[in-house]
Amino acid sequence: MAQMPALIPKEVEIQRLKKVWLIVIAMGSTAASVEVDNFVDGSLHQTSIRDSAFTPAHWWLYSHFITLPLGWGAAAIYDRKIPVLRGPNNSMNTGLKMTILGYLATMFTIGVNEMWHFWFVEEI
Repeated sequence: MAQMPALIPKEVEIQRLKKVWLIVIAMGSTAASVEVDNFVDGSLHQTSIRDSAFTPAHWWLYSHFITLPLGWGAAAIYDRKIPVLRGPNNSMNTGLKMTILGYLATMFTIGVNEMWHFWFVEEI
């Protein structure tokens, strides 16, 4: 069982939990919007000519390679300050680990999407 080095007042603990949840909600909503945008992009490419005037730009998809890893890293670092969320041997929370690993796994869908843009550019 994890040992708490010192007792933390309940108010401080609640404020820290609020901050962690706000970070997780912000990063989760950003990740969800990126994934939805990726699926919309794929379906649009299936119904219209690639690289036409109707093809969307991918700038929003590229921004998540910087924004979300920094955000999840901040959540992981801040998570260590909250004794309630610590795992065995003072490690990071398992749920947060799974969230970050799941996000990292979905990052590869953007790379695969762009790889097929490179290989299959002729659709007509």
